[in-house]
Amino acid sequence: MSIAIVTDSHSSITPEEARRLGVYLLPAPFFIDGVSYYENVDIGREDFFQLLKNSSNVSTSQSSPSEVMSIWDEALKDHDEILYMPISSGLSSSCANAKALAAEDPYKGRVFVVDNGRVSTPMHCTILDALNMIKKGISASVIRDILEKYRDEEIIYLAVDTLEYLKRGGYIFFEIGYDQKDAVLELLNKEGYKDVLCIKDLAGFDRVVKAWYAEQR
Repeated sequence: MSIAIVTDSHSSITPEEARRLGVYLLPAPFFIDGVSYYENVDIGREDFFQLLKNSSNVSTSQSSPSEVMSIWDEALKDHDEILYMPISSGLSSSCANAKALAAEDPYKGRVFVVDNGRVSTPMHCTILDALNMIKKGISASVIRDILEKYRDEEIIYLAVDTLEYLKRGGYIFFEIGYDQKDAVLELLNKEGYKDVLCIKDLAGFDRVVKAWYAEQR
């Protein structure tokens, strides 16, 4: 039984690595100042981050059903089954849409959508795990079940250099240490954030800070 892995560029896998690994890679679409781009097709990462630094207006999108089905059809020409590993359902509806497509002919029983809550480097590592399981002769459905079983057993911590790229008009929530409230609130108020509020945990300790990212900075 031949199994193909199909993923999207949210996995942080480059086209070069995808070719080396034998993975089918679907470029993620997004908009910059109203113009549509595809990651690593129309624009590379260095140019993207430069535009971001230049305060370009960036918004995300998702692959169309026809784009997803097209790459599935390509993979099924040479393989019996597909493990489709898109961005986490917690971040995009593309995973749920893929599951709906996979439930219909001609993909039913041949395309197995993995929703294990991963994106970027953790998704990259998951794909490498899946490739190793394929080499061991494990079926696509079992690999999917194994990967999803450990969905909640990994915690990802992110750190950013600046809050500048947060969505304007949106809220941020983050955890603080029990003695960090005053310093964090002072910093946020100084930087022009609105509705800054500290929320206590069940033990009565300062735990979560909420703030609104103002439209005009």
